[in-house]
Amino acid sequence: MIKSNGPVSTEALISEEVSLINQVLLKLSVDQSMIYIVSHSFYFLATTLEAFLGGKQMCLTCRIVNGKFFPVGGIIYKDNYVLLHHCIDLQIPGYLILSPLRHIESYSDLSQNEMLHIGIVTKAVVAVLKRIDGIEKVYLASFGEETTHFHFHIFPRYKWMLNHSAEEIRTDNMLDGAKLLSFCRKQYKVQPTFINKEDILPVIEQVKQVFANPDLLNIFPE
Repeated sequence: MIKSNGPVSTEALISEEVSLINQVLLKLSVDQSMIYIVSHSFYFLATTLEAFLGGKQMCLTCRIVNGKFFPVGGIIYKDNYVLLHHCIDLQIPGYLILSPLRHIESYSDLSQNEMLHIGIVTKAVVAVLKRIDGIEKVYLASFGEETTHFHFHIFPRYKWMLNHSAEEIRTDNMLDGAKLLSFCRKQYKVQPTFINKEDILPVIEQVKQVFANPDLLNIFPE
């Protein structure tokens, strides 16, 4: 339990309990999907209570960094500077989120090492996604509206996405990348606990294999 001489936020208390529960479940070799459901349920409870009580919430990315929330498929890659995981609530295989570990809110706040690691990881991820059947292009975007912790969306544009109506994804009869991204983020949004992992996990495993290559990691400075 948290020990403090001052007031402790509701989220901090629940986060501590979630962390302990997750550790116990891992030691008991409980299925990762069950751990994911537990952590997401407590995350929802924590943020709801904290908002109701008017307290300050820890952002979702910081919770993942600190092991208090388990994204679908787990952590794909993490080092001293960056974190890569699958988007928690979109049924689009390979829709990844890349963030610095530090809670910063702007690209201009990145350190040189963070920029280097983000650049190399992004290049490696885009390369492997483009080799997956059906992915024609990979979009990169950063918004920072829903989650202020700076992050990149790595969005694979599948061939089947172009089957949607022109009104939804085109402007002046031309494919509109921003419009397509926005449409897909609405169309394929699901509750995290209802994501179909059978579609997503194979793509995650392919990306993880890239980071098993020691030659890729050896180019990072100490």
